[in-house]
Amino acid sequence: MAKRHSIIILLFVIIASAVVFVHSLSLKQPCTVRICQNKDCRSRYPSTAAAGETLARTFRDLVAPSGLSQVAVEASECLGQCGRGPNVAVNCNGNGGGRDKMYYGVVDPQTAAAILEVSCDYDPPPMLLAAADVMARAGKATSPSKKVSLLTSAVDALSGDSTLSSASAVARALVLRADARMDADPTDTGGEALGDAQRAAELGPSYGKAWRTLADAREAGGDFSGAVEAVRRWAEAEPSLARKAKGEVERLIARM
Repeated sequence: MAKRHSIIILLFVIIASAVVFVHSLSLKQPCTVRICQNKDCRSRYPSTAAAGETLARTFRDLVAPSGLSQVAVEASECLGQCGRGPNVAVNCNGNGGGRDKMYYGVVDPQTAAAILEVSCDYDPPPMLLAAADVMARAGKATSPSKKVSLLTSAVDALSGDSTLSSASAVARALVLRADARMDADPTDTGGEALGDAQRAAELGPSYGKAWRTLADAREAGGDFSGAVEAVRRWAEAEPSLARKAKGEVERLIARM
């Protein structure tokens, strides 16, 4: 009798452990946030809200490196309801099953942050949301020096936090600062824009805009072969722009 009782207890422990293990696996599955890439939705996202970037980029910039296992941001084909865009679909069922939670008219970082908090149970770090706001203000600034000043505050704040120094938002702020610096000095005399662009590409090797900006900075400094390499990396990161990148490569080669 005692032996049977021990076996029952052992079976119960095994089953309970299996349930906990399966549950833990489901918790590790990230919420998938899909951003409509239809032309209508993309055009409805105000460039000033993200300093010329896309809604998908805004969502990525709100996720800290530690949150990448919790939230996955993906581009999506048309999600319907085009007249109500930009549109976002969120699925937190792990395997993509079940129905998506739809959000319409997402036009600013604050709304994106609220979606992450409510649907993904992920609360973006306040510093990332503040950086998004600073980048939006930089996008509205008319003076390159003002843009550089604003973006420097974001870069310095994020870089000074060990948990956020490699965040997607740092790469974007660096790219925007590099662009502003080249607006102020098209030849990039001091090489500051080049430094920003190189660091951005290192932080975000799949970030196409970083490679595009690095190509511009290298060209400004007379490094045409380096610019060609950067354009090719840009095309790898953004295959839809391959034809445009090919034209850029041909133009740069002609300048060598």
